[in-house]
Amino acid sequence: MKLLREVIRKNRRAIIFGALIGIIGTRFMEDGNLLVSSVFVFLTSSIALAFRLIFKWVFKI
Repeated sequence: MKLLREVIRKNRRAIIFGALIGIIGTRFMEDGNLLVSSVFVFLTSSIALAFRLIFKWVFKI
């Protein structure tokens, strides 16, 4: 739990960026289901965080 909290704290920009992409993406979906929108935003945030951590690991930023 401590590790997860630290990862989130250090990579907030990536999570916010992913959430914004998810929010913009759900605006163009036909289905206005809140559950689908929430899952899509969570998914894009997780993907953005994963890409950030992979790039950080590969390029040693």
